[in-house]
Amino acid sequence: MRYQTLSKGLLTALTLLAIGCGVTAQAAPLPAVTDVAVADPEGRRDLDGWIWYPTNSDAPQTAVMGNAVWASVDALRDAEPAIGQYPLVLMSHGMYGNIFNQAWLARELAQRGYIVAAVNHPGSSTFDRRPDESRRLWERPADLSRLLDKLLGDPAWAPLIDTDRIAAAGHSLGGLTVLRIAGAGSDFDAHRDHCAKQPGISCQALEQLNIGHPEDFAALAASNRDDRIGAVVSLDLGGTQTLDAESVAAIDIPVLVVGAPRGEQVNQQIESQALAAMLPANQVEQLHIANTGHFDFLGLCTDRALHILREEEPDDVMVCVDGQQPRAERHMQFIEAIDSFLTARLPAADK
Repeated sequence: MRYQTLSKGLLTALTLLAIGCGVTAQAAPLPAVTDVAVADPEGRRDLDGWIWYPTNSDAPQTAVMGNAVWASVDALRDAEPAIGQYPLVLMSHGMYGNIFNQAWLARELAQRGYIVAAVNHPGSSTFDRRPDESRRLWERPADLSRLLDKLLGDPAWAPLIDTDRIAAAGHSLGGLTVLRIAGAGSDFDAHRDHCAKQPGISCQALEQLNIGHPEDFAALAASNRDDRIGAVVSLDLGGTQTLDAESVAAIDIPVLVVGAPRGEQVNQQIESQALAAMLPANQVEQLHIANTGHFDFLGLCTDRALHILREEEPDDVMVCVDGQQPRAERHMQFIEAIDSFLTARLPAADK
């Protein structure tokens, strides 16, 4: 075994020492999850999502979502939060994704002492594909800012959040979303020229999302910078070629760029590698784990997932390639890297 157990005699000695010194063992926090809703006063863009957080409750964990293809994750539902102040991570899903996609990451961060909040983005989620909403790319970072407003204005959540340690993380289109919340704007004139010369999957995806109408160019170019965000994590983003290089070079907060070297979906040379080269050298950190694919940032697949997809959705088989143990191992590497990055770049202050 990798880790040896303590001998019975040594364990007894340590137990007696703890009792003699009046030390009470503290159980590690468990991950909990509860629902969150953010109403739009205009009724156009109501948001629904989850908040993950640490709890000291001793209630049993239960399965959270999951289906025949996607393995569930375990957490306590609606438990009392553990007392303390915690860093907050706002999470953004990818194109036509949802809040369950990165539940594996949210759960592990909650167990390590983070609060993680995520919402389904209207227009570009599994549940809402309205083209009039999906075209409004600038609304995605605004969704996260509205979610943050909600949490900081809530007397139950505000005291639990360390406002000096707020970050945002996103996968694929969510990666582009958190770059915008860090201050990057878009240049869709340049993007149109790029796609005419070198059409690729990101060009196709943004066209499918109805993004890039000339009448939207000014809104797309404008900054969505939220000064409360102190660091961002990009997980194999798509759409780097849409970004205005000058605005990316001016980003003044730390950015962790995580790519997927397998590159079967997203061309790393024009996406994560290009992004890292555009960012200020003193702000960017990169992580490339061998054999990682674009869909390794989604959850784990069930034992029957590949069989079901081959039978029912053959075009989607790629989402579960290496989707069990190899993906679980990569998840742990991502979690360690993200936790280390946020701990170093948003350190806790003595208060």
